[in-house]
Amino acid sequence: MRATMYRPIEIAITPPVGVAPDTLDAIAPLRRAFARGPVDITHAAAESFWLRHFGVEQQVDWPAGPYRAPARAAGYCLCADPVHLRIEGDAVVLDADIGATVSQAEAEALINILNAHFSQDSLTLMAATPGEWLLESSEPIDATTSATQRVHGRSIENFLPQGPDARILKRFGNEAQMLLHEAGVNLDREANGQPPINGVWLWGGGRAGTGAPVAQGTQVLSDALHVRSLAAAAGATGAPLPPGPDAIDPGAAAVLIDLAAPYAEPDAWVQWLVQTWLDPLCRRRVPVWLHIILPDVTACAPMRAPDVLRIFRRG
Repeated sequence: MRATMYRPIEIAITPPVGVAPDTLDAIAPLRRAFARGPVDITHAAAESFWLRHFGVEQQVDWPAGPYRAPARAAGYCLCADPVHLRIEGDAVVLDADIGATVSQAEAEALINILNAHFSQDSLTLMAATPGEWLLESSEPIDATTSATQRVHGRSIENFLPQGPDARILKRFGNEAQMLLHEAGVNLDREANGQPPINGVWLWGGGRAGTGAPVAQGTQVLSDALHVRSLAAAAGATGAPLPPGPDAIDPGAAAVLIDLAAPYAEPDAWVQWLVQTWLDPLCRRRVPVWLHIILPDVTACAPMRAPDVLRIFRRG
């Protein structure tokens, strides 16, 4: 039992859109960790965290796409997320919550519509899972993108692809909206009171890179398919996020936990983070390193248990 309590654990926390810095500072385990330090700061895009962690280098874009393929794709791939786009004033706002509601039948029907149109452009969509699609291109696309979690709940205007070939991705997005608008799947969804799947957000383009191997026996827990694939490519064992720390493999040499709930309601997310993960680990006094992943910076610090003698020392 003692051997399982002291193995290295790293937790990567990606706050959902809408969580303010003051809210993070009010979470006691995070406040203790970053107040006492040491703190390591890295300036990098949030979508690069797991790729950098496993030693995969940036290409033109951060290549998450090929790792979403059922078997790592050899060609050029992008993540392609089914989303709902809505008009708010003069802005087009992206809602990614819808990805969790897409059924296998809906994904297949919509992808068939899109593939019939884009096959002439040598672009092919496929569903790795009903809510996680990928786009394969016969040629590399010279453009940079923004991950869906960064754009969720915001106007897409400032997050559109950039670069010499950005027009290819923008055209795909525009034409996909028109094709999906009258799709039978979406007419059925609207009749049932569900928002339509009326957009596809592309990000993370590239080819599978050569990463760095991790320690034998490392376990990676994540609900993101590309993170588990990255782990497998590095020699780790990947699995979906369990309901809590009691489900961690006691035989793992090291554990990396992806606590990303990017589309959750902020108050519910804070409660889940603290009650399900941070407080139980503090009580067990397990050595844990925390990574707080913000849009353009990541901060890392060791988690500290409450200091019950502090009041006496202060006195």
